[in-house]
Amino acid sequence: MNRIFALTILAFLVLGRGAFADDADAPAFKLELKPQPGLPNGKVATIQGTGGLPGDKFFIESVGVLQPVVITLIAKKKGDVLHLVTGKQRWDETIDKADTGADGQVTIKLRTQGEVRMTVSADGDPKPYYLVVWAGDEVKPDFAPVFTPMNAAAAGGSSTGSIVIAGIIGLLIVILVVWLKKRGAK
Repeated sequence: MNRIFALTILAFLVLGRGAFADDADAPAFKLELKPQPGLPNGKVATIQGTGGLPGDKFFIESVGVLQPVVITLIAKKKGDVLHLVTGKQRWDETIDKADTGADGQVTIKLRTQGEVRMTVSADGDPKPYYLVVWAGDEVKPDFAPVFTPMNAAAAGGSSTGSIVIAGIIGLLIVILVVWLKKRGAK
């Protein structure tokens, strides 16, 4: 009796897993970004697929916060509505989402650090699509120096600073003269 009960539980767990499986268990495909001829910078991955429910899952790794990332979803047939959802750590989180419009495409632009997850899905019958993921080269901003180098300060520094200092010294002299006159009048 215990054997039959244990086998029944085991069969339920094995066979029933598909009926109760979380779509987080669906396979995800790593996209390899590669340089393409004619592409001025960055790397790209292109995928052709058919989106239905629960959706096709893709991810890219090792994105730097200084790299722009652009994800474009294009419906093969204009008018088909496809959903694009992006996330970071878990498949059930949503950072951004968008649907293909009347022109049959949608683009999400982002900057992040680490991994980017994408899910492409469609309501009803599966619909064919193209997914293009581009990660640009790092964009390092040019910042003006915050500090004045010592040799520049010795060579004259800033004229605004000299005017302020001269004004403070002049004000102190006026206060000293007024104080001395008051003291002498007593």
